[in-house]
Amino acid sequence: MAGPAGRYPLHADELPELRRPERRHRQVLHGVRRRARGALPGLRDGRTPCEAAVLAGNSEVAAYLRAHGAPEVALDPGDAFAAAVVSGRRAEALSLLKKHPGLPGALGLHGRMQLLQRAVEAGQLDGVRLMAELGFEISGITRHDGVGVSLAATPLHNAAWMGNLPMVRLLIELGADPNLRDPNHGATPQGWAEYNGQTEVARYLEEKSRA
Repeated sequence: MAGPAGRYPLHADELPELRRPERRHRQVLHGVRRRARGALPGLRDGRTPCEAAVLAGNSEVAAYLRAHGAPEVALDPGDAFAAAVVSGRRAEALSLLKKHPGLPGALGLHGRMQLLQRAVEAGQLDGVRLMAELGFEISGITRHDGVGVSLAATPLHNAAWMGNLPMVRLLIELGADPNLRDPNHGATPQGWAEYNGQTEVARYLEEKSRA
């Protein structure tokens, strides 16, 4: 059964806090569909759990799923670039850009923000650093597709909501604006952190907002 965010439970294993081996093993044993695709509405990009793990840079999860029957994931240049930048594999991403220099532009703002938000959601600090180096919009907002973290808020809002202080610090270092307000609630990243009980992140953002 799909969860409240529109995913099957195994899709959630892309997230770092859910990479526990016992969780993956339990879900595989209980028949979670390793090949479930987007025939049902709301699944992450219409991809299988293994594809989602690859594109989130979670190679350990992807390897586990392949070992339990998930097929190999064949990536086109666009998806290979996405997987490389999200996981912060700089040499691989630059090699792909050398062959396909138009990849970032082809993504458009929405595609670039999807990748940056995916890196934030998965806790991929190196991926966020790499995307900043490649000129991705650090404080961008686009439309939300109804799955995963809200793309109608900045990456800093979502990192603050999750209480990921290292990610919040990195985004601030890279130039993210702590005073931007999301269009739906009119709240700053600090407000999101406070609402979700992330007191340490809220205190840090309060200091940065005054700077």
